[in-house]
Amino acid sequence: MSRKPIVISGSGLSALLLARMVRSILRDPTPILVVEQNSEIGGQFRSFDYGAEGRFDHGMHIYYESSIPEVDTLLTGIFPDREWHILEGNRKDIAGLFVNGRLQVDTPYIDLRPADPDFRRRCIAEILLHVQDTLAGRTHPGRTAYDAMRR
Repeated sequence: MSRKPIVISGSGLSALLLARMVRSILRDPTPILVVEQNSEIGGQFRSFDYGAEGRFDHGMHIYYESSIPEVDTLLTGIFPDREWHILEGNRKDIAGLFVNGRLQVDTPYIDLRPADPDFRRRCIAEILLHVQDTLAGRTHPGRTAYDAMRR
């Protein structure tokens, strides 16, 4: 007799950990079906591959301990110990945005103030045009941030 699958909605970090936890607890062949609306898994932890241009991580990929040993073991057991980069003290929160040759560490948003005035005006105009298009129901399917930056 086949079992009904356990269905998990979404494939972000919490959903994937839930699937691993269910599998480890059940220890039987019950199917686990992960349903995801996007073409790639990972949710806020996914990356975008721009081929020769490199990969872009969506969000910061830093994991802190949960203080629940079972959860921490499930997550850290995904990769061998040698593949984890353990940062401690002040080094663990190094984050920033590299824009126009400058590393911004004080904000998650691009600081356009030091940019060339013409470039700054063009950026602001693009944002306003995008908002206008969105409000009018005009979208740009398949267009990425990388595509926009190459114009």
